[in-house]
Formats: sequence, C-alpha cells, structure tokens
Amino acid sequence: MKALTLALFLFFSLLLFAPAAQAAELTLVSSGYVEGFFYPKHNEYDPAAGVAFENRVVARYGLEVYTEVRPKNSKVFVFAQPFFLFGDNLPQIRYNYDTDPIAVQIRYGIGYDAGKNISVRVTHSEWRDLGKYAGERLLWSSVSVRYKW
Repeated sequence: MKALTLALFLFFSLLLFAPAAQAAELTLVSSGYVEGFFYPKHNEYDPAAGVAFENRVVARYGLEVYTEVRPKNSKVFVFAQPFFLFGDNLPQIRYNYDTDPIAVQIRYGIGYDAGKNISVRVTHSEWRDLGKYAGERLLWSSVSVRYKW
C-alpha cells in the first residue's frame, strides 16, 4: 500500500509540476469499459464464500467499470476497476430479482507501458460494504505484468 501511494503521488506530482510550456499542452486521455452481469437463479455470484451458509447474501447482478487515464503520448497511467454487486438472495432460501447494493471490490493503481503489448502495474484491491456484505474485507496489493493482444 505504501508503494502504491508513493507511485500515485509521483504520477500526480509529475503532472502538477511540469514546466509551464508542457503544462499548457498537457492533455489527459482516458479509455475503459462498462460491463453488466446477470446471474441466473442457482448461479448467483457469491462474494462471501467463507461465510456460514445461512449468512450469505449472493448477487443477482454485477457491474464492472474499468477506466485508465494518462497524459497524451505517455507510457505512465493510473487506473481504477470497481466491481459492484447487487441483489438480496439467500441460497436455497430466498430467490428474487431485488437490486439491493451488497458490496464493491475496488482495484486501482498505476501502470507503465513497457512495450507494445506489455504493461507493468502496481495494484491495490479491497472490498467495501454497501449494506449487505458479510464477507471478509480482504486487502491485497501486487506488482503484475499484463500482456495484451
């Protein structure tokens, strides 16, 4: 977490303290996607698999958003990828199509394009309760290499 915080600080410091001539030309570009999920009856998403069966609330719907922001023509970028879960289903007890917020898994970080299809990333992830989450609030941070085609 400390490494991620330092990396994000350096990224935004470069943007803020760029020479005036460069700052005037500084253009941020973004890309991303939004993906919605519907989990049919008996196939709901379970965000709390380690919780006692009778306490689990599973999701009927999911929404994933990915966004990446970088200065134009830069190899450095920041990203965020929240994954929202909605529903109010208790396995084998209550099946419905309610849309109550359950939880969000938030992944965010900083990356560097090391080649045409390769990026190196520092990522942090955590779960946040939106009202019905009974699982562990697992935190993790990692350094990863992503290959895209």
